[in-house]
Amino acid sequence: MLDLKGQYRKIQSEIDTALFDAVHSANFINGKDVSIFQENSEN
Repeated sequence: MLDLKGQYRKIQSEIDTALFDAVHSANFINGKDVSIFQENSEN
């Protein structure tokens, strides 16, 4: 079984910052971060 809470705790500050930045910028639909995510997901 995966320890998702444990994995989250290890990178919590990075995730929280990325989520805050995406929501704050309101560019979460076809924004820069979405493009980066799509590029990384294709690999």
